[in-house]
Amino acid sequence: IFGDTIDDTHTFNGHITASGNISGSSTSTLTLGGDITANDLIVNQITASGNISSSGTIQSTGNITSEGTTLTLKNASSPKVVIKDTSNNFALELEQTNLDSTIRFDDHAQQDLNFVSNADSNHMVLDSGNGFTGIGKVPTLSKLDVNGDITSTHITASGDISSSGIFYGKEFNFGNAND
Repeated sequence: IFGDTIDDTHTFNGHITASGNISGSSTSTLTLGGDITANDLIVNQITASGNISSSGTIQSTGNITSEGTTLTLKNASSPKVVIKDTSNNFALELEQTNLDSTIRFDDHAQQDLNFVSNADSNHMVLDSGNGFTGIGKVPTLSKLDVNGDITSTHITASGDISSSGIFYGKEFNFGNAND
């Protein structure tokens, strides 16, 4: 009888064609020396000791995890990483062109870009609704809105400077610099 013991081995030279399923037990191993061509291939786990490549899209309904330290995307024109929340279709894009590096967040007025640190949950906020930037502050009320001290070696203003507090300094000159 053909295949009547578990240690039977059969070698075929040529093609094997089946009009139905080919199955094995949960401990079965299929070893091929060539390519697999299939319309739909369902695999529970793939383990590779070398590179895995694709000329098309790789899709996953689960998590994709890498234990490596670097994720590299190479493309001759503008490689891009898109992180999309499908519940509201908001997206964050990281893109590298020949001339620019861009972080883009969707055109939704409700979607701000937040930089959070251990020291401050509002470290920096880019408000997409009004185009304002807040440092240590939400909501933002002007083009640059800072909650905290600003230190600078030189400040130049072409318009008015106003204060609700006291001006401190070594010297104040009022009027034309030539007077």
